This record gives sequence, C-alpha cells and structure tokens, in this order.
Amino acid sequence: MWAINWQTKITASLVAVLLVILSFSGYADKVSEEYTETALKRALITFASARVINGLISVAQGTELALQPAGVGPIFTPGEILDPINDLVEQFSQVMLFSAAVLGTQKILIEMSGWVWYSFLTASVLLFWLATLWLPHKFNPRTRRVALALSGILLLFRFLVPLAAIANEAVFDLFLAPGYEAATQSLVETKRGLDDEEKGNEVTDEQTPPKKSFSRSLSDFVGSLKGKADVSDKIEELKTTANQTPERIIDLIVYFLIQTLILPILFAWVGYSIAKGLVRYALEVPPERANPRDG
Repeated sequence: MWAINWQTKITASLVAVLLVILSFSGYADKVSEEYTETALKRALITFASARVINGLISVAQGTELALQPAGVGPIFTPGEILDPINDLVEQFSQVMLFSAAVLGTQKILIEMSGWVWYSFLTASVLLFWLATLWLPHKFNPRTRRVALALSGILLLFRFLVPLAAIANEAVFDLFLAPGYEAATQSLVETKRGLDDEEKGNEVTDEQTPPKKSFSRSLSDFVGSLKGKADVSDKIEELKTTANQTPERIIDLIVYFLIQTLILPILFAWVGYSIAKGLVRYALEVPPERANPRDG
C-alpha cells in the first residue's frame, strides 16, 4: 500500500525544510570546523613535543662519560638506556604526523561539503521529492523512490563529515580528555625543559623539584654531561623516569588512533551502509498502489 497520511507528509516536509535551512546556514560546518581545528592543534602540539624529546634524547645518546668525577672508571653510554625509548618516540612522531594529516583532510572535506552550490543541488532534489510526496498522482512510484534515495544520499554527503567531527570531539571530551591531559603533561614539560636549556637555565640540585618529569631528568642529565660531573645518581633517576615514559606515549597513540582512525572508519562504514541501503531502495520494484488517489 502506498497510502501516506497527511500527518506523515507534513512531518516529512518540516524535516526537509529544516535540513535545507541547516545546510544553507552553515552552522554545523562552523561548529565542526572549530572542533577539527582544536583537534588539529592538539595533534601538532603533541607532534612538536615528540620531536623535542627525540632531539633531547639524541643529544644524550651522542655523549660518553665516566661514572667517577675524576674521569676514572667505567665509561657509560646513555644510548644503553635511551635507545628503546628513542625508537618509540620516532614511531610516535609518525603516528602524530598521520593524525595531523587526517584532521587536515577532515577540515578540507568539511569546507567542500559546505559548498553553496552543493546546498542548492540538495535543496532542489529535496523539493522535487516533496512534490512527488504531495502530488503522487503526477509521478510514478519509481520516480518517488529515486527522488527519496537521491535526497538521502545528497544529505548524507552534506552532513556526514561535519556530524562525524562533532561526534568525534564529543567522544574525546567524554572519555579521552582526562587521560590525554595526564599523558601530555610530560611532553609539555619536555618542551619547556629544552627551552630552559637553550636559554642557559641549568637546573641545580637545590632547584630540582621533589618529583621530576622525564624531560627534567634528561635536561639535568645533559647538563651533567657538559660539566663532567658525577651523574651516577642521575642515571638511576633517568632509568626510573624513562621506564614510565613508554606507557604515556602508548596512551597518546591510543587516544589519537581512536580519534583519527577508528572513529573515522566507523562513520565511513555507517555512511556506506546508509548509501548502499538507499541505492537498493531506489532499484527495488515498488509495490502496486491499491488506489491511484492514495498518497
């Protein structure tokens, strides 16, 4: 039966008009672009911090020192401790570069979906479908199906990426933000440690805070190498803090992969499934109407 009551027609018409207004207003595009820009900044800041850690570790790895103040004693190479961490940081940098590229692509897709002429095309097809809905006696059932399916596909491509960006940021705020803040704290401190080192602000024993970050331990370590001091205590401290760093880096890798790989694939699969269903609906043979006057 193809009978459609007037309440359904009014509801469908109101929804179509609201979608057209939303499409031309660009509200969803603006919100999603702001969220994408925020996520992109997070990725770039984290990438920069990872490169800072990589450079700081490379400085420490390129130095050999004696474990005794007078230079008499076994020779220690920091690479024995830092090699595994350096490899992990390099891989982490590649992940962050990938994440930034995905978010940059997402921003471009949002701009493309908000193209005004695409909104005009979507509105035109929606109006044609409404005409087939309100004037069924002037159009055959196949035309109505094709118009509905085409309208759905156009709306899908119009709003899928903006909605995915908004939903992605909502997932981050609800589930990932606390862990992200905790994990990036050490990376931010790494960047600060390098800035202090460049300005010549070397940390002395009296200035050392009770709980040192990985970056501060590396800064102290490099400063000790320059002064040829006894760094056996700092080596032990470096081992302790370095063992904690991989866990933080892996946490960040997981957070960004969820945002830039798992969730985008999920939304792409949902979009593909909806589009496939609409195409199948348009190609199916419509049932016969019992009464040509039925809507």
